[in-house]
Amino acid sequence: MKSNAKLIITVLITLGIIFALVGMININSSFIPDDNEVIDSDNEKPKTPAVSGKIHIDDDNPSINWTVAKEDGICTGNGIYSDPYIIEDLEIDGENSGSCIWIDNSEVYFRIENCTLFNSGEGFDDAGIKLVDVNNGQLLNNNCSNNNNKGIRLWNCNNSIISGNIVKDNYGYGIALYGSGNNTISGNTISNTYSGIALQGWLSDQTKGFNNVFTENLMYECGFRIIGNLEILLSTEIDTTNLVNGKPVYYCTNQENLRSTDFPNAGQLILVNCSGSLISNLNISYTTIGISLHYCNNSVISGNTVNNNTYYGIFLDNSNNNYISENAANTNNCSGLMIWDSNNNTISGNVANYNYYYGGLYLINCDNNTISENTANNIKRFHGICFENSKNNIISGNIVNNNNWSGICLVGCSYNTLSGNTALNNIECGIILIESIYNTISGNTANYNQWGLVLYTSSYNTISGNSLIGNDECIVEFNCQGNVIEDNDCTLPPITPSLNYLPTILVISSTIIAVSVFIIYQNRKRFRKPQEDIEFL
Repeated sequence: MKSNAKLIITVLITLGIIFALVGMININSSFIPDDNEVIDSDNEKPKTPAVSGKIHIDDDNPSINWTVAKEDGICTGNGIYSDPYIIEDLEIDGENSGSCIWIDNSEVYFRIENCTLFNSGEGFDDAGIKLVDVNNGQLLNNNCSNNNNKGIRLWNCNNSIISGNIVKDNYGYGIALYGSGNNTISGNTISNTYSGIALQGWLSDQTKGFNNVFTENLMYECGFRIIGNLEILLSTEIDTTNLVNGKPVYYCTNQENLRSTDFPNAGQLILVNCSGSLISNLNISYTTIGISLHYCNNSVISGNTVNNNTYYGIFLDNSNNNYISENAANTNNCSGLMIWDSNNNTISGNVANYNYYYGGLYLINCDNNTISENTANNIKRFHGICFENSKNNIISGNIVNNNNWSGICLVGCSYNTLSGNTALNNIECGIILIESIYNTISGNTANYNQWGLVLYTSSYNTISGNSLIGNDECIVEFNCQGNVIEDNDCTLPPITPSLNYLPTILVISSTIIAVSVFIIYQNRKRFRKPQEDIEFL
């Protein structure tokens, strides 16, 4: 009996071991993929975007509001914080007109995510995603590239989050906010556009545009363009996690006695309400604006290189008593130096050649400045140096040659002194005054231009002692009175043309000058501080 019992026990133990081994083999085999199965526990296969037509949701319009959009299958959710409306995984071709997704007059909670939006129109309002009068929106992980104006545009929008989007190869701006506040813009990648991120606080209601936060945005060959009153700019937060070409953006407010060593490896520098700064020997190029001073006084900007920026090399806005000298501001897409509403500055010895749209130096609403010994040659579109609505400035000793329009231009200016400047071989004018009065133009050399000096609707100016040799026409007046013109040296003495040719000459000259003035005024409007927008495109 004992031997039988032992045999039975042995058999049972053996069977138990066999069954255990079989179970282990079955369990392990469940983790072995088939030949055709690939397992990636870290990365799910991305969804293929569904192709969609353009979307317009206006919550003030019962026929195209969120409720209708949900019924049409455009979105899911219920528009509340815990269950927002969601538009996702769409691909929309704007077909060169309008915006791909346009949300109007919305207070509900919503998200637009994982969408590909391209080829929107070229109008100022057009964008891959356009939000107008919208609160509580989130734009997450979208690709808003290859649009004809802006990638993402917010107008009067609040409490929005714009994060993780790819915004590249847009003709105008990457992300633009107008009169929009309390928004967070983070972790976006932006490249190949005029302005990577534009913030403009100017709307008719000056209480809008406050408290925007920008973090961890990556911009390549573009950067920030910030416009607004002092309160808006001081409420804006831009930290050094924002990078331009892999270098930090420095946005400094309410500081004194800053030095270049405070900005190591700067990709862009923006100072707001700072005084006593000494910024020298920095190289800040290939961004939107190299160095910007807003409401800054008693500072020195000297010896810096600010080339190849999509807007300006150096920008001064409401900044007084500064010394801007010996900077290289070349080949910028708009201007080498752009100066708004700034007085009593000395701008001397800068080189601003080969800039494109508006010239080497462009000053608007600026008084009592000294502009001396700067060089602004080979401007591709307009003027070497231009003043608009400015008075009591001294413009002396500058070299402004080979520009596509004029060497020096005054528009709506008075009581300025131009002396000792050299303006040679400009395509149109050596010096031109438009609607400008009581200026003194003396001792300048304006040779070998089409017109040496042009006065268009400009009166009571003194034009004396200038060298105006080799121009097609020495001095041209159109609709002027009371100008004193004396002792100027022309190639030939001023001769009244033959009466047979006089009508033709007057018509041609007047037409050319009128067209020139019209173009200047059209572009002037784009620079004037408007209530709703300002941009040069």
